[in-house]
Amino acid sequence: MSRWKSIANSLPVGVLLVGADGRVGDINHEGENILGISRNRLIGTPVQRYFDNEGLLQEQIRQCLTSGRTISLDEISQLRSSLSKPVSVEVSYSYYDEQYVIMLIRDISKRLDIAKNNALLFDYHYIERILSEVAHEIKNPLSAILGASRLIQESEDSSVVPLAGIISEEALRLENMLSSIQSFARPPQLEPAAVNIHRILKNLVQRQLPMLDEKHIEVREYYDPSIPEIYADEEKLYQVFLNLFKNAMEASTLHSSIAIITGVSLGDSPGTGYNTWIFIRFQDQGSGVVPDAKDKLFMPFFTTKTQGSGLGLPISMKIVRAHGGKIEIESTVGIGTSVTVFLPLKQRPARQEAFHDVDS
Repeated sequence: MSRWKSIANSLPVGVLLVGADGRVGDINHEGENILGISRNRLIGTPVQRYFDNEGLLQEQIRQCLTSGRTISLDEISQLRSSLSKPVSVEVSYSYYDEQYVIMLIRDISKRLDIAKNNALLFDYHYIERILSEVAHEIKNPLSAILGASRLIQESEDSSVVPLAGIISEEALRLENMLSSIQSFARPPQLEPAAVNIHRILKNLVQRQLPMLDEKHIEVREYYDPSIPEIYADEEKLYQVFLNLFKNAMEASTLHSSIAIITGVSLGDSPGTGYNTWIFIRFQDQGSGVVPDAKDKLFMPFFTTKTQGSGLGLPISMKIVRAHGGKIEIESTVGIGTSVTVFLPLKQRPARQEAFHDVDS
């Protein structure tokens, strides 16, 4: 058994020995990590209790013992432990001990995230093409409407002037919407240079002081002084941070606070080639976002607000991705929302092509 442990503990997948009665006989280190439960607590307990599809799992073990074949569970299992996550499960016949089966479990949460991001990217490309055509068709008649409203406002007939004002106001609203659509439909054109992230954030907070004072919102800034200048498009990043900060302000109640936190994060992100990141986090104390809505926040035109185009976050995501970064959102209903921008720590890229989409 000591040899089994040595081999099993060297494997990058979770390995469990499970008896014919469905109870755990042993587990390797990676299995403990995936389940989030120690070996001492697991041994002797029914393995089914840790997965959401216990009936299928029990049948899988029975078939494996009967047939002597390896059986893979077709559907994704969800852990019931505190580290709830999707896993793949495979059960193999144990020739080492016929009283046991070998269960392999793999954490597939990252794989599913990549697939989800790729599907979202495909949707983006399709939507971009449609919006580009729509924007083109709207632009000319909208310009004519604005021009006509200005002529009406100059009319000597005072009774039509208020109506012209309404037409002009609504046309300008549509023009702003059109501008947002065009921004989303076009790939971001970056003009990278050496950028001090903290200078951008301080300027941002300074410019929003009137609105902050109006709602009596306190801004708490926690900046990591070790972060160097990075190579990025300052204007585009300001646009991203402004959108996220405004979202936090709009979500905040009177006399609450917003935290802006920066730091360095280590760890490779699949498909990016980067392992050192800086992060910029905006935390509010608002009402939070329900899980169903959180999954849709980056979809064009989806919004949880009574006003707004629903394009702020999608545009922000495109800009951050163009820098090789990503955005993550955590939210708890009744507590607040945390939005984190991750940017690769790049100071001297050899060429501009260093900027690329994380999904390309």
